[in-house]
Amino acid sequence: MLKKITFKEDHRCFKQGDTFDFRPGVNLLVGDQGCGKSTILECVNNRKGNRKVLEIEADKMELLSFDFEMDNIRKRGSMYNDDAGMKFQLASMFSSHGQSNLAMLSHLETVNGKLFCIDEPDMALSIRSCVKLAVMLKSSIENGNQILASIHNPIVIRAFDEVLSLEHKCWMSSEDFFKSQM
Repeated sequence: MLKKITFKEDHRCFKQGDTFDFRPGVNLLVGDQGCGKSTILECVNNRKGNRKVLEIEADKMELLSFDFEMDNIRKRGSMYNDDAGMKFQLASMFSSHGQSNLAMLSHLETVNGKLFCIDEPDMALSIRSCVKLAVMLKSSIENGNQILASIHNPIVIRAFDEVLSLEHKCWMSSEDFFKSQM
């Protein structure tokens, strides 16, 4: 489980010493565009070699990462060579961008004890699909998974009691987060 990250140096919108604590289960990273949601996910995932800027406190846990803009299977052609990959591929051929992402996420519930870094899983989803996404995120933690997800959609945000506001650099109730946006 990821417990805490601390920036060891200034990096993009973060200052040296900025610290974020994470909780078991679902950790929704929220805030306006440019506040650092994707940056945190990139650094934890080390997708762009950015892990050197972080001090990470975590138990050993396998990391799985999805960036739904870059990793969308409608763009890439396929993601996996197993039976589940074939299902993802078929879903992407007959679905919208958002729906193919949702099909991929539907398999979260079958995975146990992993840390998922998910960048904008709510991208291009309908209202009904956002509700489904919230349910999937909640049910996937029953298997001991931890999720860090950058989220913009208010339906998904309101489905959780607390969110990690990167604008405020603290945990807050989803209702207080919405009030702060007015």
